[in-house]
Amino acid sequence: MKKYLAAFLGITLVCSALFVGCGKSGKTEIVIDGGGVAGNYNSSINMTPSAANPNPYNYLEQLANEWNESSKFSSQYSVKINRNSINGNRDSILSYVSTGSGPDILYQTGTTIAEDMDKNYFVDVTDYLSEPNPYVKGNEKWSDLYDAQELEASRAPNGNFYSIGIDRNVAGIMYNKDIFERAGITEPILTYGDLIAAMDKIAERCPDVMPFSLVDNWYDIVLESGLYGSQIEKYDVIRKNGIVDSEELSRASSLDLYKIMNGNNLDARYEAYLNLMNLLRSDKYMDTNSIGNTSVTEFMNGKIAMVSCLGKSMVQVQRQNKINVGAMGYPVLTQKDVDDYAGVDGIKIDERGVRRGISGIGTGWWISSAAVKKGTVDACVDFLQFITAPENNVPMVNKLGYAIPLDTDAAVESSDMNVLFSEMINQFNEDVENDFFEFHVFNSWGIMGFDCWSNFVTQSTNLFNGADILTVAKSINKQFLSSRDNLIEQNKKSGAWNVDGWADLA
Repeated sequence: MKKYLAAFLGITLVCSALFVGCGKSGKTEIVIDGGGVAGNYNSSINMTPSAANPNPYNYLEQLANEWNESSKFSSQYSVKINRNSINGNRDSILSYVSTGSGPDILYQTGTTIAEDMDKNYFVDVTDYLSEPNPYVKGNEKWSDLYDAQELEASRAPNGNFYSIGIDRNVAGIMYNKDIFERAGITEPILTYGDLIAAMDKIAERCPDVMPFSLVDNWYDIVLESGLYGSQIEKYDVIRKNGIVDSEELSRASSLDLYKIMNGNNLDARYEAYLNLMNLLRSDKYMDTNSIGNTSVTEFMNGKIAMVSCLGKSMVQVQRQNKINVGAMGYPVLTQKDVDDYAGVDGIKIDERGVRRGISGIGTGWWISSAAVKKGTVDACVDFLQFITAPENNVPMVNKLGYAIPLDTDAAVESSDMNVLFSEMINQFNEDVENDFFEFHVFNSWGIMGFDCWSNFVTQSTNLFNGADILTVAKSINKQFLSSRDNLIEQNKKSGAWNVDGWADLA
């Protein structure tokens, strides 16, 4: 739905300090923030490789120059890539989008869209995605360039799309091959139980090394998806696309089909989830002082055997050439794992597993209220279509080297493809063939808004620091219910959700 304000369509595209930003050419500038989940696409200041900058980058800027010369908008607009990204800083973004200023296209994480979707901060791109991408021969819908389920996972709670994915996220575990050899780990780690067994070997045979650490909460998503994928037929009843979205989870919670707490007690399935998370975070396997970015440094110093992280961390270690590093997708959860480690009886799961290697769309770029104010929306869309066309997207993403292009088949064939990522893509493609769950099939804390996400991350850290599981669960539940109620009120009022009809769905 092309919801940029009609009042701005009549603005003459003449340079004016009051309304538009103009470059030296006299054209209206389309300003690109350039940020990304795994790495920023802004150009390096110096393109000469050095120890401090071993992989200088300017390919997005090259594409911008090409678009500036050859696009149908080239007589009116020119794209400018900012020197530095604001890196998704929420305060900076709000100061821009609330006033219609700042970059025309910017990067931010998708966890904030529940708060932003009704404020006209960003352009609704749903209709654009249904139209052909003119830079891809034979393309009928721009959306066809994406994995269908990964795209569905980026929907806002009101059912619309507000961001355009420009890359796919690598998520998994990097490991020290030499430590694995010392510990006698010779078989692939495919399941949660395999991971526990490997950590036990490292703890026993390499006492100078911590078995595991994490930069982020990505494996927690896999564990939750593994536990709740079996419930998808009860939850995924509105859009029926293999992904439980915000509306479907709010419905399930409202009808008591999904619970975190049963009165004053933990729901059994959620208790199993926290127990599986907590086991990985036990002091036998992890050091509370070595999480986050510190874990990457400790890994490079040979003090940690495995780290849960995104592709950027893997590549940073690889480029240092100090560690014999390998990478694998997250181990899947099996029924035996649940029986052996979840600490709760009677929990049955669907053992399809969660896709490994690629977690879905990584970087989302959003056309902001500044583009609406300046009248650049259609040109912004055209530029995003240009850089998502495979012939442009593959080198743009591969040359930066921290994520995976949208077209994985074309990416693997590229000479710029990182060998670590090639192995992850092969694992991912095998899982797609075997009908594994999409990575975000069920993520209760990632789809209900920023406050819900932020509180879960805080509480998972508290769990790591020894907090009682019941106390952690009560906090998570309180915020979840608050976020749910806010979403219901917001979307019922706007007409996006037919809340009164939820009970009739099956």
